[in-house]
This record gives sequence, C-alpha cells and structure tokens, in this order.
Amino acid sequence: MDLLELKEHCQDLAFEGKDYLEIEQSLAGLDITEADREKALKSVDSYIVRYEISHQEKQKHLYKIMIGLLLEFMGGGAMLTSVGAAGIPRIFAIVFLLYGAWMARGAYAEYRRPLSSDFGKGRRFKSGDMRKFYER
Repeated sequence: MDLLELKEHCQDLAFEGKDYLEIEQSLAGLDITEADREKALKSVDSYIVRYEISHQEKQKHLYKIMIGLLLEFMGGGAMLTSVGAAGIPRIFAIVFLLYGAWMARGAYAEYRRPLSSDFGKGRRFKSGDMRKFYER
C-alpha cells in the first residue's frame, strides 16, 4: 500500500466518523513502513476537521428544511383560514408558501449530497487572509 492509498484509507475512515485513536489502531494492523504511517497520521487531523465541518453543513441544511416547511405550513394555514382571504394577507400567504417550498427543496437537495472532503472550495465568496488586518 503506497502513501496515497494510505491517505485515502485514512480519509475514508475519518469520513465514517472514526476518531484519531480508532484510525491509528486500524493502521497498526496494516503492513506499512513507519515513515508512511507517520505521514498518514499527520493528515488525519485535517480529515477529521473536514468531516466535522461538512457534518455541520449538513445540519445547517436540515435546519433550512425545517424552516422552509414551517413557512409552508404558515402560508397554507393562512390560506385555509380567513387570514389569507383577500388582498395583501393573501399575497403574504402565497409568498410564504412559495418561498417555503423553494427553501425546503433547495436545502433538501443540498442535504442529500454526500459529505465532501473539499468543503469550501466551491463557495461563491471566499474569505481571504485576514492576518494583514490584525497586524495593524
């Protein structure tokens, strides 16, 4: 097993939810050199952090699904009762229905995506290096 395959194996274990000690114990059973083992274990922390961040992102999408469904229920309830009977309240009820459905659908599509190891690379707005502002 070469170093690249070993790192991929460690990344797979980290994305299964294993912690550092479990990954280290699984590497103890493999027939690898000590240098490759140390190099692979150096990258395990970053894999675990990436897993935790992507897991938190999945939770954010789950919360957005719940908010979208709540908006849909509010809009549907307003449409079925006399609150959204006519005029401006009816427009608000329709907006709640449409926006809630749009939010829940988009969040559900993102929630179903698998955990990615390259979190943050596809973001629209990337934060830059802020150390230049701290040293003033």
